[in-house]
Amino acid sequence: MEASDIAAAASICAALIALFGALFNRRKTEEAAEQSRKANEEFAKRLKIIDEGQQSHLTLLKSELDRINFVANSNHSKRVEVLTEAYSKLAEIKLLMEAFVVPMFPQSVTGNTQTILDAVAKFEDLYKFCSMKAVFFSDRSTIMEALGKVMGHINQMQNLAQSGSSSSWQQQASVVIDGVTPVLQQIRNEVRQELGLDL
Repeated sequence: MEASDIAAAASICAALIALFGALFNRRKTEEAAEQSRKANEEFAKRLKIIDEGQQSHLTLLKSELDRINFVANSNHSKRVEVLTEAYSKLAEIKLLMEAFVVPMFPQSVTGNTQTILDAVAKFEDLYKFCSMKAVFFSDRSTIMEALGKVMGHINQMQNLAQSGSSSSWQQQASVVIDGVTPVLQQIRNEVRQELGLDL
């Protein structure tokens, strides 16, 4: 065999080896690409399952949060209603007691015992109202204690009215100014604080 034949055979062998190497590399690259594609598909499926689970969990959390917000808003609305109603009823009692002592309006008549009886009746309604709605008062509420003071002032006013002494008018005015008015202010401040009106 001649050198030229050996060189030709070597060239053909080298070409065949290069061809088989290229085919082998191509096949390995295609296999790697297929494995990568399958891994990406599997990863995408897992991500989708995780995302669906998270979305379901978020939906449940949002639903629970909406329920909690609804309950909190309903309770706050009811609390606002109860506290403002209690304050309004107490203010009405104070106005009756003031009207007993001082004529508030041109048609007002002072010293009318029916005015004090009306204040007593309204106080009883207020006390029942507050007792039944006390669940809406905070643990630190002093409303029920304040109502006890108001009842004492109403009793004092009734006793002074029945005594008929000449100094009873000044004492009655003092009961309203120094007794009932500060209690009403105390309750007003508590209601404003509880409802967040001073924020």
